[in-house]
Amino acid sequence: LQGKDMERWIDRIEDLLIEKLRPSKLFIEDKSHLHHGHHGHDENKKHLKIQIESPLFQSKSKIEQHRMVLDLLKPHLKVNLHSVSIETRISAE
Repeated sequence: LQGKDMERWIDRIEDLLIEKLRPSKLFIEDKSHLHHGHHGHDENKKHLKIQIESPLFQSKSKIEQHRMVLDLLKPHLKVNLHSVSIETRISAE
């Protein structure tokens, strides 16, 4: 994924997270450029950093919060996503 295709793919992930987790804050950053030249680097698999704040994380452990995000990303992990860094926070409704 490159250029406009990458932008559309990130937009789809953003739409999915917004629909399912109703975040008050969401930031998605492509960190793939930091991995160029690494052994086994695949240009077609992306590295993302996701920062998300959601009221749905209330009364959930950090592990449960991360699992909520990862469960939504599973289909992408098999195809376009190599790794994801997740930072979660609880927000008020």
